[in-house]
Order: sequence, then C-alpha cells, then structure tokens
Amino acid sequence: MTNYKIRISDLRTLFAEVKDICGIDFSNYAYFTIKRRVEKILQTYNYVNVDEFIEKLKNDERFFETFIFEMHPLQSELFRDSEMWNSLIKNVFPKFSRKDKIKIYVPHCTSGDELYSLIILLEENDLIENSIITASPVGKRNKTYIENAIYPIKKKESAEKNLETLTTKKTINDLILFSNHSYEIKEKYKKNIIFDDKPFLDSSYVSEFDIVLFRNSLIYFNSQMHEAALNKIATTLKRNGYLIIGVGEKLIGETEKKFKQILKTENIFKKG
Repeated sequence: MTNYKIRISDLRTLFAEVKDICGIDFSNYAYFTIKRRVEKILQTYNYVNVDEFIEKLKNDERFFETFIFEMHPLQSELFRDSEMWNSLIKNVFPKFSRKDKIKIYVPHCTSGDELYSLIILLEENDLIENSIITASPVGKRNKTYIENAIYPIKKKESAEKNLETLTTKKTINDLILFSNHSYEIKEKYKKNIIFDDKPFLDSSYVSEFDIVLFRNSLIYFNSQMHEAALNKIATTLKRNGYLIIGVGEKLIGETEKKFKQILKTENIFKKG
C-alpha cells in the first residue's frame, strides 16, 4: 500500500474534475481535513498518480460514487446531543401541533442518523402524518445507504445511551431490528422522505420550509462555504422558521443578523 502525499496543484485538479462531474465543490471544504481524506483514499486504492485516479473516476461511475461516499464521514449516531433533541421536543414541536403541514429540510445528508432521529421523534409526538420531509444526500451511494438505514452494531451502544437521556417512552427495540453485525431502522420510519439529488447549494427552494436540520456539516467547510451554506439555508426557510445546527457550530458573517437563537444552551435558531 502506497503512502501518498498529494500536492496542492493535484488536489485542485481533482476537485475541478469532481465539480464538473457532479457539482460538488470540495475546494471549499476545510483544507487539511479534506486533504487527509483524499490521501487516505489514494492510499486505500493504491494510487500514486492523480491523473490516473481522475481517469478512473471519470470512466467508472461506481468507483466515482464510492469516492464521494468515502469523502463524507459517517460519524453521527441516533439522537446525538440528546439535550438538543429534548429542546426540540419541548420548544419547537408544540409550535406545529395545530399546523396542517410541516415542511422540513435535511440538506447535505450523509448517514441518515440525524434524519431518522427527527422522524422517530416526529412520529412519537404525533407530527409525522403532517410532515413533508425533504433530504438532500451527497451522492447516489449515500442515498442508498440512507434508504437502507443499516448501521454498524458498534453504534448501537451510543444510540442506547442517548435514548436514556431523551424525553421519550421509546426503547431501542421499538426503533431498530438487530442482526449479529448491524442494526436497521424499522421500516415504518422510512416512508416519509422525499429525496432531492441536487447538491443543496444548487437547490432553488425559497421560503418553503418550517424547519431545517443542518447539524455537523459546517465544521467541515471553510469560512467561505460555511457562510454560503447558511445564506442558502436562510433562503429556504420561511419567516419564523427554525434552523438547527450542530452543538460545536456557529453562525458567521451576515447570517448572524438573519437568525435569533431561541436557547443559549442549544443551537436552535429562529429566522427573523
């Protein structure tokens, strides 16, 4: 296996080709994080010549989708940061108890853990039948991964611990099916999702959504894409709509003026 260090010029060439193929622009991801990820993929598939690697990507659709899949970490888990979910149940869901339709957007969706956490809680709080949920996966393989909703068994323990601190009557057995090496989200939670295959920065949604769940993606972007992503999300939200971002993330630039934080302890914001 070759331990390859990629040059900046090669990285730029690679990202330009990827953007041309699928519209995803990795050049605006956090540089050192994305550089290490590319180098790991090159090492895994034993490539030392970036031009040869690019040719493989251009001529092998399955390999290209594998590359996109491996460029996005699947590091989340069911009900991660359970206090945020408790705040959502207590402070946001009641606002929609009498609303005929709740439109929800989950952009830049990679593993589906956040998506299914949301769907499970909507169902328990009698909101799922009124909810229209749109998710934007980052590639075809990510979409398949999310649709299947089959996760490594090693993530089960963290999901159970999160569930213990959640305001819910559900047990882990109510939510998932087990096998020796994996677990699967139950089928009833997979029915209310509309997939949009366009990169979310290319979406044309304007004032359509009541809630946008966009957690733990901003940390992988540089400041330019960070602000562009938040501005795009602001455009998709209705007035008084809610934005939820990751606990370790923040609003930057002009986006700070567009939202009001409704709880200081949780990154739940309301659009002004």
